Amino acid sequence: MTCKNICIRLVPGGGRIQNPYQQGLRYCRRCEVYLRCSNTHCPCCGLHLRFTPVDPLAKEKLRLFLKGE
Repeated sequence: MTCKNICIRLVPGGGRIQNPYQQGLRYCRRCEVYLRCSNTHCPCCGLHLRFTPVDPLAKEKLRLFLKGE
């Protein structure tokens, strides 16, 4: 499926986000946006959303944040 621009309405405003995964946002690789939704798939294109960052250092920071350290 292709992007239908539905994701534009779900993107939180405010410019660049410092720690999107810590704020509960999910990333769609096809639409290239962070979304605030409870689904595991993008409502716009149907692609599976990322819940964690790709960078190993960012993953470790997220793990520590979720642990409460």
